Amino acid sequence: IAFTHAQQAWHTEGALLWPVDHAAISLKSLSAIAEHVAADKIVVPSFQGRGGHPTFFGRKFWPSLMRCQENPEGAKTLVKNNVESQRRIALHDPGVVHDIDTLEDLHAI
Repeated sequence: IAFTHAQQAWHTEGALLWPVDHAAISLKSLSAIAEHVAADKIVVPSFQGRGGHPTFFGRKFWPSLMRCQENPEGAKTLVKNNVESQRRIALHDPGVVHDIDTLEDLHAI
């Protein structure tokens, strides 16, 4: 759902930016992310120190997130530029960093 629509229609603290090629995330990881959400936070799950998905963006960041398409690094820039608003959560779930682009990637899960 486009954040433009969500900003007008949803009354929520934020939303997950969840690329479809990150499909191996556990329910336990989603619950851990959900425990840390706030309208003024960016919650970044990580595995072995590497940031991953789905990343939660508090409602405060939605206007900036909508402009990310203008940036070659997309939402990564928003995350990098708002370190003070981040909550990084170390998880024991390789799914948060496992990008599935091929059948081989899918079978490697």
